[in-house]
Amino acid sequence: MPGIIHHVSITCTDIAASQSFYQLLGFIPSKIYEDNQCIIVLLKGKNSCVELFNFKLVAIGKFEAKKLESIGLTHIGIKTDDLAITNGILTNAGYQCNEYQEARMGGFRYFFTSDPDGNLVEIIEEK
Repeated sequence: MPGIIHHVSITCTDIAASQSFYQLLGFIPSKIYEDNQCIIVLLKGKNSCVELFNFKLVAIGKFEAKKLESIGLTHIGIKTDDLAITNGILTNAGYQCNEYQEARMGGFRYFFTSDPDGNLVEIIEEK
């Protein structure tokens, strides 16, 4: 049985800003939970979810996003039907997007951007 990724969990400094970013990419709020420790927002996409956490009582230090060459999880890849439209939506919302690239293994092209906390997000358009 092939595994299917259900969700990616991201702890963020500003949950509203992160929610807005992922909504630009087509993720829709599905569930929201809040208690005295944290806020959790589950955003549903077509085949997977993004789960956003914000911990109220934890002092958050400076976050440095990993580079692609780092060991471990380095970025999230999100598929789009139209690279140019998605690039325009993100750019118009104030996000910086890298130039389009062709995948080394073929089959798709992509660009990178970063979410409000600096996590790398790869936007992919399959050929």
